[in-house]
Amino acid sequence: MRKESFLEGEEVITISNGGLVTLTTHRIRLERTHSGQSYIVSMILKKISSIEVNSQSIPLLWIMGALAGLASIYSLMVGSVEMFLLLIVVALIFFIGYYKNKKHLITIKSDGASKIHFRTRGLSSVEVIQFINQVENAALQQLNIESIK
Repeated sequence: MRKESFLEGEEVITISNGGLVTLTTHRIRLERTHSGQSYIVSMILKKISSIEVNSQSIPLLWIMGALAGLASIYSLMVGSVEMFLLLIVVALIFFIGYYKNKKHLITIKSDGASKIHFRTRGLSSVEVIQFINQVENAALQQLNIESIK
């Protein structure tokens, strides 16, 4: 979000996903540009009605990693060190694939018709929850300011 787009008294709270989503003291905004097209959804914080997080992963990768790990233990017990090393590497590849493919999909809905929908990249579950808490705290802060006026 460019500085000239800010409202009076508005300050940045956090920016996530490489600048894709900006949370300020007044609103949350998603800005995407791709292949010459731009897409912007901006939502006033006091209009947020819900936040949804959907986690997606490929559990088969974890299962395959566990099986390869068990097979590596068995190969070590029968004395095949080469097979043990190979299976450990295979198990690690499966586990890395599982954690690299795990994604969180966040949907923020307003009490109107708009919604902000984006995938997180490189954020752990704890960081996703922290982001949601920041959005909710900022929204509650806006509601408290409105009730004082």
